Amino acid sequence: MKNFLIALLFLSTGFIYAQTPQQKVWDLLLQNKRIEARRLFDKDLKKRKIPVQNC
Repeated sequence: MKNFLIALLFLSTGFIYAQTPQQKVWDLLLQNKRIEARRLFDKDLKKRKIPVQNC
């Protein structure tokens, strides 16, 4: 049981700290780094269709 809880904790922290390329673009935009955000978008995300998230 203890090993199961440790494994579950380890896997859950991986999901928490994972940062998607889309999130990196948003972080750059929030820091008002538009040029860097555009470069990252063109490099990584332009080819993929990103699902729209409704807030």
